[in-house]
Amino acid sequence: QRVNPGLAGISRFLSIPEWAVVCLGGSPVSELSLASRTGLLDVGEVAPFAGAVALLGRNLLSEVVVAGTPAGKARHEALPAGVRGAVLTVAGHDHQAAALAVGAARPNALFNSMGSAESLARCVEGPLDPAAVGRLAEQGLTAGWGVVSGRLAVLGGLRTGLLLEEFATLLGANDRESRRRLSEESLLLDAADLPVEVVARDGDAGLVPDLLAEGFSAAVIWAAAVRDLTARSTQLLARMAIELGPHQHVTVAGGWARNGYVVAEKRRQLGEITVSTLREAGSTGAALLAGVAADILEWPEADPSPIWSARAVVPRVTEREAS
Repeated sequence: QRVNPGLAGISRFLSIPEWAVVCLGGSPVSELSLASRTGLLDVGEVAPFAGAVALLGRNLLSEVVVAGTPAGKARHEALPAGVRGAVLTVAGHDHQAAALAVGAARPNALFNSMGSAESLARCVEGPLDPAAVGRLAEQGLTAGWGVVSGRLAVLGGLRTGLLLEEFATLLGANDRESRRRLSEESLLLDAADLPVEVVARDGDAGLVPDLLAEGFSAAVIWAAAVRDLTARSTQLLARMAIELGPHQHVTVAGGWARNGYVVAEKRRQLGEITVSTLREAGSTGAALLAGVAADILEWPEADPSPIWSARAVVPRVTEREAS
């Protein structure tokens, strides 16, 4: 309000997914995993944050609901007839919906999303001590409610995928096939032959021409960059573990989880991991939660299967595509 006086009359805050539901004809809701990231919700009390209410002069949240809660039906006049009447729901934070789809929205499970960015999402049976939440925040981590009722998600994010893209491009690996070859060459290397700390800062991909001039091969530079970027992940996880204890299982998904050397380095530094074969895990998780809203699927915590989506027919990556 101080920056933009025109917002003084604002009466409600909606995230983009929540706004989309309203635009389609649904009811305004505040989904827990998204509301946890706004500063408007007291995560511990699951109620409007008194400090925000005092600052803004009002509560901007709508009814607080868990992902997969029905929020009305699609009834906008511009919608095709076949869509009208469909149940609407907000599926929540994308990485948490993805974690649900791959079976990692379970206590002490870790979901490692390797897309354009890297997300480390640790599922915790809630609630957390507020002091612990504060210490996690000091370490650059967030804690909020997840897409499964009663469970929290502690999240950390890195620019790993974007940096891998930049390194690969500078090394001349601009398509899937050239990156597969680069990965295969890297797998043949001895770790002792790799240069020390190729990636200390996000801008270090610009050092590639110098490293090539020094006689390092593209495969060596790639292996060192992947090693250093993976080490950043393990350092972030170590900070999580101080407050949460060690994780028990790791599931990796996303485009970079199909790169052989990236997966090999993950295994070297994290130990045993499961690489998901799901295509678009976030979209799959959202679709599964839509099934809950439409009363086609049970709530995730009511399903006895360890991987909730195991019964669903979902598109998966083939061996050819994974290579």
